[in-house]
Amino acid sequence: MIQEFYLNFSHIVLKELVMYAHRDVYLLKKSNVGFEANYPSENQSAYS
Repeated sequence: MIQEFYLNFSHIVLKELVMYAHRDVYLLKKSNVGFEANYPSENQSAYS
């Protein structure tokens, strides 16, 4: 019974972690896109 509880608990934690990871990646992409849209000339001069 205790093992069952641990299995269920770890499964829930894994699902939460995956969800948070996806959300963080999405937010990172969004902020990067916004940064490039706001400062295109700075980025171009920095990379050239």
